[in-house]
Amino acid sequence: MTLTEYPDAWHAYDNPTTPAPIINAAAQTSRHCRMREDANGQMLNLGTGKPFAYTDVCIERGTHIGFNQAAYDATLIAVKDFLRTVFKL
Repeated sequence: MTLTEYPDAWHAYDNPTTPAPIINAAAQTSRHCRMREDANGQMLNLGTGKPFAYTDVCIERGTHIGFNQAAYDATLIAVKDFLRTVFKL
């Protein structure tokens, strides 16, 4: 597994239908929540040990989305390289 962070690539950076950055100050995000799935498939908030809820203190407001051509192009190259390596293409 490889995790790659692309500069200035927000959520939906690979979706060309959102060419201009969109900032939604009211949208909820769980980006700072630490969670895990229990044996029954329920998401648990690791900070509280209780079932995750969008009322948890780790929930923040303010999201950014927008297409990023450079990150999109780099992702396509990385995925193609990965598939060539894994499947010996």
